[in-house]
Amino acid sequence: MLAATFAALHLTWRLLRWLVWDKLLGFGTAPKRIGFLILALFVLAVSLVYSDHRNIAPSFEAEFLATTGGATAGGGTLHPPPEGGWNLIDAMAIGLRSHIPMIDWGLRDGWQLAGEGPLYVAGRAVAIMRPEDFGMLMAVLNFLAWPPFLAFALRRAFRYA
Repeated sequence: MLAATFAALHLTWRLLRWLVWDKLLGFGTAPKRIGFLILALFVLAVSLVYSDHRNIAPSFEAEFLATTGGATAGGGTLHPPPEGGWNLIDAMAIGLRSHIPMIDWGLRDGWQLAGEGPLYVAGRAVAIMRPEDFGMLMAVLNFLAWPPFLAFALRRAFRYA
């Protein structure tokens, strides 16, 4: 029983290593593949999740400013959300914040992924995940994908320079 479990884990590990190192990264020579994965995750998340206004909530800062009359420390005021509703530009701004790690773009700081309620994917509720959990999952996946992409892409770019 233990030997069968070990063999199954070993086979699973070899399959994952083959998928990631060979097929996705091309042994460090194919940054286009992982770049395509990063772009595909972004496009799918923006079009299916971030574009649904039910997945978005005011940030804690925006809620605080709204309760204090909208005045900020710099003397500015809190801007209300767009009257036309949540649009593709807003969804892309949330996507950039979630999908490019370690960069605070300062885009749509008054909004964040909702911490309560179900995740809506293509208009359907997914009760096992919250929008905030989806954003964190995308952040982790992108945090893992960007370093090898940049390393391999820069190496390839300077090889031809």
